[in-house]
Amino acid sequence: MNDRRQKIFFIIPNVNAGGAERVALTLLEHLDRRDYSYTLVVLDDGKGALADQIPKDVRIITLGKTRVRSALFAIIRLVWKERPALIFSNLSHLNLMLSIFRFLFPRNVKFIARESNIISKNVLLFNLSAVWQRLYILFYGHFDRVVCQSSEMKNDLIKTYGFPATKAVVIPNPVNVNQIRSLAEAGTAPKHSVLTFVACGRLDFQKGFDILIDALALANLDNVLLMIIGDGVLRKELVQKAKGLGVENKVSFLGFQSNPYPFFKQADAFILSSRFEGMPNVVLESVALGTPVIATPAPGGVVEFLSNIDGCIISSDITAESLAASIVTFSDRTVKTLSTDITDQLAAPKVAQQYENEFRKVLACG
Repeated sequence: MNDRRQKIFFIIPNVNAGGAERVALTLLEHLDRRDYSYTLVVLDDGKGALADQIPKDVRIITLGKTRVRSALFAIIRLVWKERPALIFSNLSHLNLMLSIFRFLFPRNVKFIARESNIISKNVLLFNLSAVWQRLYILFYGHFDRVVCQSSEMKNDLIKTYGFPATKAVVIPNPVNVNQIRSLAEAGTAPKHSVLTFVACGRLDFQKGFDILIDALALANLDNVLLMIIGDGVLRKELVQKAKGLGVENKVSFLGFQSNPYPFFKQADAFILSSRFEGMPNVVLESVALGTPVIATPAPGGVVEFLSNIDGCIISSDITAESLAASIVTFSDRTVKTLSTDITDQLAAPKVAQQYENEFRKVLACG
């Protein structure tokens, strides 16, 4: 029997353990299958750390490309062959490439992008950032819809790049609450008798782990441990920084962890030290586990989300001095557990329904 459902492509560069990849796979797990069939197009070989989390009923197509730009014509050929009704992409440089070259795709294919960062901050990390800014202004409006995780992200897109307000929508990241809590209980993490903090993310400039290590040294607390989960280009530099500041015995670099949630659960607090963000999954997941968050006021959605959660602390600015003061303030508190009801609005089935509603609206435009 012919499948009469409309075909939707999710396109991601890889299935490594990144936030954008986790969002895509979580959505694919919870989206309704009655009217749409889903195909996951992975630009590389599809053998990353999250490969086993791809839902069994989702078709997988791998393109064997190591870079986004080298995959362009393979994507175009695939789309002309398969003729999906809609393409969903959720990584900034992939999004931009698709918007620039949309004219090469079939005209009736719809495009929706999800942005994971404040674009105006993210492009400053690129060479020739002024050129990138111009490209966003000229081409990003080619999308039929752009999903942002916060009002701040949406306003940046509209005001900085002239993106049509009618095509921008705010939808929070999905949190697989039950799965996270189950993994936190099923896994193991060493228990410590000292005040324990955990941080998690790529070890790069955006995530501000250099700020965090400086802050830990400035806080000058006895009997404290900071666990840093993740890998990246700055690992050696950060290890040397901890040694240089004399806090190497207070910082533990744990590398990539396939199940970080026991560490989140057992920590006294999660610390986010980012210079800019979208809506980081690790913050949502920590709150889902009842773990308080200490965060910098990173442009994106962090302040918007945390400001109304009793027990979380947002530093006054994005500096080591301010973050250190917040760490000291937290260390003086006696109650350090959050109500987990906060994350009900972020539960994956509810968020997936919001995405499906946008798919329907865009496809209904013909």
